Amino acid sequence: KTQLQTSFSGNFVAVGGGGLEPVRFTLRTALLEFIDFRRETIRRRTRFSLEKVTARAHIVEGLLRVRQSIDRVVDLIMTSADTAEARGRLMEPIPEGYNLTRLQADAVL
Repeated sequence: KTQLQTSFSGNFVAVGGGGLEPVRFTLRTALLEFIDFRRETIRRRTRFSLEKVTARAHIVEGLLRVRQSIDRVVDLIMTSADTAEARGRLMEPIPEGYNLTRLQADAVL
């Protein structure tokens, strides 16, 4: 075997340490940096997906609440002078309105 077949030397320089300056890595530190990067990427992607699903669930909750008396809701919207009044009436507390949040009321309208 030749020396090249048994060992290989290289200069492995990449941006690391928070992306501020070039750093010389060993194979081990390069792999650890990459694993940390992938973990953070997956965390961010999962957090984004969770926030998106949570927002959608909030809107669906309001739609389900309104669905139970859809005829009353249609009458409420039709008798309102404008969109702002209809939104306000949907956002009123339970006895008169539906106690919806602004996002839920906008989804209904």
